[in-house]
Amino acid sequence: DELSKGWKECSLERLAFCMYFERKIPSVVSKLLKKNWSFSHLAHPQNYDKIAVVLNSTHTEKILKSQIVEIIKCLIESNTLSSKKFSKRFFTISDDGNNKCMVLLILEMCLSSLPDDVIQDTLNKYILNHLLSQYHGLQGKLADSLVHRLRKITSKDLLLEITEIILHQKPVTGSCLSAVLSKLVLHPADGYFDAVVQLLKKNFINPPEALSEDKHPSKTTESFRINCLAWLHNLVKTNDPKKVFDLTKFFFVCSFFDIKGASDAFPIVRAPEPELSEKTRDFAKVKFNGSLKRLMTISPGEKRGIAEDGRFWVYHLLTSSLSLLTDENFPLVNEFPLDDEWQALWGVIDEIETKEPKIRTPQEWAFELLFLNAGILVFEEYDHATTIIGDVAECFEKHRKKVKGNKWKSTFVDLLLTLLSYESNMLRNVVGESFRYLTKSLDEDALDLLMDAIESQDDEGEAIDNDNESGSDNEIDNEDEVSESIDDNELSSEDGSDESVEKKEKVPTATLR
Repeated sequence: DELSKGWKECSLERLAFCMYFERKIPSVVSKLLKKNWSFSHLAHPQNYDKIAVVLNSTHTEKILKSQIVEIIKCLIESNTLSSKKFSKRFFTISDDGNNKCMVLLILEMCLSSLPDDVIQDTLNKYILNHLLSQYHGLQGKLADSLVHRLRKITSKDLLLEITEIILHQKPVTGSCLSAVLSKLVLHPADGYFDAVVQLLKKNFINPPEALSEDKHPSKTTESFRINCLAWLHNLVKTNDPKKVFDLTKFFFVCSFFDIKGASDAFPIVRAPEPELSEKTRDFAKVKFNGSLKRLMTISPGEKRGIAEDGRFWVYHLLTSSLSLLTDENFPLVNEFPLDDEWQALWGVIDEIETKEPKIRTPQEWAFELLFLNAGILVFEEYDHATTIIGDVAECFEKHRKKVKGNKWKSTFVDLLLTLLSYESNMLRNVVGESFRYLTKSLDEDALDLLMDAIESQDDEGEAIDNDNESGSDNEIDNEDEVSESIDDNELSSEDGSDESVEKKEKVPTATLR
């Protein structure tokens, strides 16, 4: 009886009911369908318009999810599926927006309810391109469903197609697509990691030509590159140290070198067009510091931050930059003289490196780590870096003199406390890693220095608390404003971001503790 009524006053329930029986017993219902529904298959593309009318005429709050799933499943599994017509009729929001709720519901049902094999077979390039170009502003559940489904795909080639589609959407920045891609790049499919790294690097160096057609091409390109860096930084979460090293090296070069062409150490197709902006370089420095922290802590135990050859990963990073310093295609952004300080730095590093890793003392590991990171700081803050190198070298000389009553350990701890006062997350991280090598051999004087530093900070905190208690209401209000700004700053530097180095400014009490 329901099958014989056809499209006249067709309800969602009747359509779902008929599609269910067509799928279960096609030979029985095909004649009735052809007689009353125009075609022997309800899911025929010629019926898409009528199906869309039925869907859009139903209030979304009255819809059962099972009905939507049944209808969409029949459409997608049909032998007559037309990707272009399907996307246009069911995944396109009309100009007046009247069908928006239904379209979003259909899309959500598709992404959250259909089997994995059906999704993988259905998400062809055309439908994905259409979907992603339609939904720039979507957030929350729909974006999560899309990520969940994309992560079910096992084909590397399809994943790369999807990644390119998202990359070339305009605008990608500031939309849910950016969040989708941030999670998609972590897909574990075989071969996808290396392929997506190369894809993102290529797009960073030479963004899509379509961006140049924007009303504000330089700003759009800058935003695109910043997003590429953020997506690449997401890949630092991998547990493969070699891959983390490769990414860290890329951030390093983009931060401190003005790339004019390719080299063996940094292969690219051509120089960045347009050139990297100052804002892009600043963001690359933030991601470099976060990646460097990951590189120094990625391996557990005694192998923490150390490559297979027994050397620090930071050592390999710094030595890889030496060839670029003499390459005319890679002039430094901040030129610095390769003078006595630079030569002295490498003299000490080479001296420590002459010893086999197995016979080095913990103190030598600690000093080398400080020297290496000071060497990296040279590329950004030459004056401050040379001061630090001098201080570390002076302490290292004390350590090398095997004299009774040598107080080099307390000098070393004092040096670490001084480094904590720099507003550089990179230096703070390396202080922690260097201190780790000395924890078992600290003497009484070194421990006293640590206790004095903690107690002096506690005294400062108590004095500030007393001042606040006796202050006016206005001061309390100001304190709230300060705390809010601190929270914002903490949020913005969660990934190890680095600010400019200011030697004289002290870190907050909590950091020192």
